[in-house]
Amino acid sequence: MTSQKKSKNSRLVSKIREELNKKNRTFVRFAVVGVINTVFGIGTFALLRYFGVHYAIASLLSQILGILFNFKTTGRFVFKNRDKSLFYRFLAVYVFTYILNVGFLRIVNTDVINKQLERILREFLPLLINFDASKIIDCFAAALLSVPVAVVVFFLQKKFVFREKETAK
Repeated sequence: MTSQKKSKNSRLVSKIREELNKKNRTFVRFAVVGVINTVFGIGTFALLRYFGVHYAIASLLSQILGILFNFKTTGRFVFKNRDKSLFYRFLAVYVFTYILNVGFLRIVNTDVINKQLERILREFLPLLINFDASKIIDCFAAALLSVPVAVVVFFLQKKFVFREKETAK
């Protein structure tokens, strides 16, 4: 291989490494912001459910508060974008997320699945013997759903909301 080809290959490998590092940093920032938002969202949801708010309304309210917080932090810290006009695209991603969450929680709230989850929770959390486990089943289900939904949200935000502008080549 000639030194010119080696140099060209070396530049290509360096460029690929640089892009991978950039993408990894973006995902790590997304994960950190996502963890903070998830804790906030699940905490809000759990608090509302504890006070007897229906799971669909609790999910809606925790989503709204999470969206407002997350739009600012995700745009600013993850994608380095402060464009407020992207809010409606961001909101569309969260409408999709809300539908996914409520659909999943509706499935969980069927008698058969609810009883199975309650049995599982009682096996692994013996302190729940004198506690109404049905109050935390929704929280358990929401926590299980948060990881796969977070991955979907990252890709939707990256490709649909905060996408990089196409540059002419």
